[in-house]
Amino acid sequence: MLWLASPQQSKTKPPRRQAEFVIQVIEASSAQKAPNDAADRVPAELKTLLRYARYGLLDSAFLRGSEGETHRIALASNLNGELEFRVRAGQEPVLMDVDLEVTGPAVEKSRGPKLLETTAAVKSGETVVLGASRMRGGENALIVLLTARLLP
Repeated sequence: MLWLASPQQSKTKPPRRQAEFVIQVIEASSAQKAPNDAADRVPAELKTLLRYARYGLLDSAFLRGSEGETHRIALASNLNGELEFRVRAGQEPVLMDVDLEVTGPAVEKSRGPKLLETTAAVKSGETVVLGASRMRGGENALIVLLTARLLP
């Protein structure tokens, strides 16, 4: 037997949107021998606030995924992360709410400590600074950048 739904009964969900993300972890330093391969990636406004002379790329992750799903990432120094995003309906320009959590290395069988947990509203194609903090026991800082691009 074949059942056909009437238009009132059939409510299809719109297809989930796809997006690409690039997460970059940059170490800021004033040491003369520190790498300086990521200076052009750090926004000028942030450079004036932090007062570091050199910016080295520690790691980057590329991710392509669907709206509403949890996506796992791995970064330098055994850092792990999870990213989720939602597209705001009816917004021009299109905005995405991006949730990102970065955790440190797992200890024994438990999950590592949370190093960063944030939500950011990002325009498609925009790069935002999710965090910048001084590293424990040192003069350097870590900067986390996120670039998001909604796919057609």
